[in-house]
Amino acid sequence: MTRLAHLTQQRLSNTWRSLRADWSRYAGNGGVLGMAASFGAFWRQALRAPHGVGAVCPSSAVLAQTMADLLPPSALHGQDMVVELGPGTGVVTRALLKNGLPAQRLLLIERMPSFCRMLQDRFPHVPVVQGDAMRLGEYLPQGRRVAAIVSSLPLLSLPLECRTGIMAAMRQCLDADGRVIQFTYALWGRTPLSQAGFVPECTRRVLINLPPARVQRLRPSFPPPKA
Repeated sequence: MTRLAHLTQQRLSNTWRSLRADWSRYAGNGGVLGMAASFGAFWRQALRAPHGVGAVCPSSAVLAQTMADLLPPSALHGQDMVVELGPGTGVVTRALLKNGLPAQRLLLIERMPSFCRMLQDRFPHVPVVQGDAMRLGEYLPQGRRVAAIVSSLPLLSLPLECRTGIMAAMRQCLDADGRVIQFTYALWGRTPLSQAGFVPECTRRVLINLPPARVQRLRPSFPPPKA
C-alpha cells in the first residue's frame, strides 16, 4: 500500500470513528433501537396534535445530559422533589436517573397520553402525572416542596396566559433556594423566565441537537418583580 493510500484510509477511518462517536452521543444509552422508538412515538404524537408538541425532534442525549448535569447537588442529594415538565419520550428523565437522582423523588408531568404511557413503561418506578404544568402545585405530595424543576416546555411558543401561569406555578412551588433548568431553541437573548424575574446562573449551548439549543439554570427572585 502506498503512503498516499495509507493516509487516505487512515483519514476515512478517523472520520468514521468520529461519526460513530457523534451518533453515540446523540442517541445516548438507548442506542439505535431506543432512539428509533423515541423518534417514532414523537412524530406520531406530532402528527396527531402538532400544536401540543413544541419541538421538531426528541432531545438529543447530549442535551439531556447537559440539563441533568446542571441539577445542583442540593437538588440531587437532598430530600425535596425534582419535577420534570414535558418529559416527552423520557430522554432527560433517563439522564436524571443516570446522574443518581432517586426515582421516588422525581415527578414527571406530561400532557400527552401517548407519552405518559411510554414513560410509565420505561420508568415504572417514577411517578407520572398526565396533567397541566399550570396546576403543578396540585400534583405534589402534601407538604412536599420542589428543589428543582427541569423543563422542556416550549415557553416561547405558548400563549402568554399559559406561559405566565406556568411560571407562576414554578415560583409558587420552588424552595427559596430552588432552581429551574430550562432549554430553548433561542440561542441568544432574554428568555421568558428571565423576563419574569428568574435570574440566570449559568448557560450552556448544545450544538449536537436538532435544532441546536441553549440550556439555562435560573433561580427565582423573591419577591417577584412588579409587572
